[in-house]
Amino acid sequence: MFGRFGGGGGHFVAQYRCYPVTFIDRPQLENGDKVILPPSALDRLTQMMIEEFPMLFEVTNTKHKKTTHCGVLEFVAEEGVVYLPYWM
Repeated sequence: MFGRFGGGGGHFVAQYRCYPVTFIDRPQLENGDKVILPPSALDRLTQMMIEEFPMLFEVTNTKHKKTTHCGVLEFVAEEGVVYLPYWM
């Protein structure tokens, strides 16, 4: 589950199927804290008039009850999917 945290502007909450960045041949992203979200996420954030940068997100694994934080590198993932480093 993704949720934007920080200042005003509303809350962004979404659920995605998660895959490692190596699935899109981007192994260099394994050591970072950036994810790749679908374009619809950017559309929703734009409609919410989010103007604070960088955008930071809270990522939660509801099955294992673990949480971490990340930024977004690009909004080019397939719809319903997020690519993230395996350690996340």
